[in-house]
Order: sequence, then structure tokens, then C-alpha cells
Amino acid sequence: MDNERARRLTEAAQKYAESAFESYETVWDHFARAQEGQAQQTQGLFEEAIAHLRTQAERNMYASEELAEQGRRGQEAGRVLAQGSADAYAQFVDSLFLYYQESVRLSERETKDR
Repeated sequence: MDNERARRLTEAAQKYAESAFESYETVWDHFARAQEGQAQQTQGLFEEAIAHLRTQAERNMYASEELAEQGRRGQEAGRVLAQGSADAYAQFVDSLFLYYQESVRLSERETKDR
């Protein structure tokens, strides 16, 4: 009877070990799948963040270019305005000079006519 009991104990121990091994293997498989899922999620989030940063960088570059263009247009408008003001002032000075010349001629005529 001792041999029979030893054999049954050995079989029970063996079944327990197999069951425990299968449980650990199942847990390990679930853990590995969870790790793989987390890695994929992390990679997806990282790729989304990179895409977002790239989009923001492109928008910033476009905004900088637009701002620089507006600055150039502002400078050109200022140059045109300054040139127009200078031309108007030159014409004003010319008109004063012409007025002075006409006044001198008129005075000379009046002096000759007397």
C-alpha cells in the first residue's frame, strides 16, 4: 500500500506542478501581450506627438514667413509714403520758388513801367 500511496502522491504532485506551470505560463502570456499593447500604445502616442510637433513647426514657419512678408510690405509702404511726402515737399518748395520768381519779375516790370 505504501507504493500505491507514493505513486498517487507523486501523480498529484505532478498534476499540481503542471497546473501551476500552466497558470504561470498563462499569466506570462497575458503579461507579454499587455506589454506589447503598451509598447504599441506608447509608439502610437509618440508618433502622434511627433506629427503634432511637426504640424506646429510648419505652422510657426508659415506664420514667421507671413510676418516677415508683412514687415517687408510695411517697409515698402513706408518708403513709398516717405517718397511721396518728399516729392510733395519738393513741389511745395518749387512752387514757393516759382512764386518768388514771378514776384521778382512782376516787381521788375512795374519798376520799368514807371
